[in-house]
Amino acid sequence: MSEAAGHPDPDEVGDAGHLDEELGGDLAAGGQYAEDEGEVVTSVQFAQLEAPAARKGKPRMSRLNNVAVDITVELGRTEMSVRQLTALREQDIVHLTKLAGAAFDIRVNNRPFAEGEVVVVADLMAVRITKMMDYSRPLEDLDEEML
Repeated sequence: MSEAAGHPDPDEVGDAGHLDEELGGDLAAGGQYAEDEGEVVTSVQFAQLEAPAARKGKPRMSRLNNVAVDITVELGRTEMSVRQLTALREQDIVHLTKLAGAAFDIRVNNRPFAEGEVVVVADLMAVRITKMMDYSRPLEDLDEEML
């Protein structure tokens, strides 16, 4: 940039001829437009920024230790119409797609995470993890498998 004139050096920046058409005026010397009211509009060109160099450091996983996640154990699924849903009463039975004794799906933030079985620990229900999901495959494949 030419420090004396305060304008970009034409060799450093591209042509600003397209501004002439957009502003509907004649481009004067120095890349300035004269307005009817005595104001001068100057075209501005910025230097191209380079991408910063990638930092090579160890990721700090400890930053994630206090992030809360929603864990869901899914017993099974079924589909029904709104009419069937509104007709449900106490003591009705809803049939699920899972077989008795099959592993339950464990989801973290609605994403497949593991499979497990229900156990009782000191009068509380709990889930024992029996299989972790394989994250070496694309996540879309896992979603289809768990549905």
